[in-house]
This record gives sequence, C-alpha cells and structure tokens, in this order.
Amino acid sequence: MSEINPTQEQIDGALTVLVLARIDPSRYFSNSKFAVNSFMSGFWAASALCGIYPTGEMEILIERGWKRTSFDPVLEMENEGLSEAEITVEILTIAILTLQRNYKVNSQVVYDIHRQIRSSNKQIEDELNHEVETGIFKVSNKINELRKKDIIFKTKLMAELERDLRV
Repeated sequence: MSEINPTQEQIDGALTVLVLARIDPSRYFSNSKFAVNSFMSGFWAASALCGIYPTGEMEILIERGWKRTSFDPVLEMENEGLSEAEITVEILTIAILTLQRNYKVNSQVVYDIHRQIRSSNKQIEDELNHEVETGIFKVSNKINELRKKDIIFKTKLMAELERDLRV
C-alpha cells in the first residue's frame, strides 16, 4: 500500500474547516456535551483519506499543560473546570496547532480567514451603527446587541488563535 501525500490545497482546506469551526462551532456540530469529540473523530477520519493525520497531538496537549493520560482530554478539561465552549476552543486549537506543526502550515492561511471575518464583522457593525444613527431599526435592539456581542466574542477567539500560532 502506498503512502498518501496530501496536497497543499487539502491541508489548507482542513485547516480552514478547523479555524471556522473554532470561531462558530454551532455551524459544524451540536451543542450537546462532548460533540467536539464526535466532530474531531469524523474530521480526522476524513482527513486520513487525504493522508492528513494528527501525529504529535499528544505532545501539543502536554505543551499546553494537559496531562498525558489514556483518558479523553475533554474529560480532563472538564475536571479542571473548563466550560463546554472553552473545551471546544481548546480541542480545536490543539488540532490547528497539530496541523501547523505536522504539515508546516503557513499561518497566513489563518490570518486570511480572520481578515475576511473581520471585514464581514466591520460591515455588520457599520450597518448596526447606521441603523442606530438614522433611527431605522431593521431588527430589535436586543438582536443588535447580541450581534455586537457575537462580533466581540469572535474577534477575541481570532486574537487568541493568532497568539497561539506564534508560539
């Protein structure tokens, strides 16, 4: 059996899925407990078809302060008091760092995705501000506030990942 070598496009595509899932997990899996485990199992299984594997993931877990155990790292994270959202972000961050390390992924792919999201968020913010300034409310103020909080949250997640990629 011959070894499968992933193309750069396949690696970048896998990275894109992880980055987008990290920013907005509800688009990729349910919010049920440990759904991130099922997502990651499917992700790595599909990635293996292209020759992309999570080799070295355990080392990254340890570098990030998690113990080397035979148990699921999600259980350890839960026992340490991380929320479901924090666990999801951490598991996806570890996967992103694993891809970056194994396949010498250029962080520019992540920055490009983040730039597009920031641009889109800026447009949404401008629209919301325009609605407030002109007194035209297409949606309720409550929904506008939720949209603004979502933008702030996603911006924070992107900044954290960018920091982690420089490690």
